[in-house]
Amino acid sequence: MKKIILSLLFVSVSAQADWLVKDADIIEISNTAGNAELFYIHVSGGEGLCANKQIRFPLSAAGSEKVYDRAFSIALAAYLANQKVKVYDYDEGNEDCKGAESIRLSR
Repeated sequence: MKKIILSLLFVSVSAQADWLVKDADIIEISNTAGNAELFYIHVSGGEGLCANKQIRFPLSAAGSEKVYDRAFSIALAAYLANQKVKVYDYDEGNEDCKGAESIRLSR
């Protein structure tokens, strides 16, 4: 019974979230846009809804200020090291690039 419940939870969570972009290069990073509590990156290449676009990380979408600060640090590290990134959005049905919460470095 536990396996069935865990499987249903996994499917439910997976259906609500999606990668905004995979395997992209950050070509620009900013600590804010319009003086709002967010930072953004502009990516080049990659695959996904936000390939070759600006992706915003609002503080309000982060689980905490520490999570938000870590995301900015990872984005900056990726930019400086010229590493590929994957950007994730946990919100269901988000069809734009203005609510990212997670970023990963990849080689």
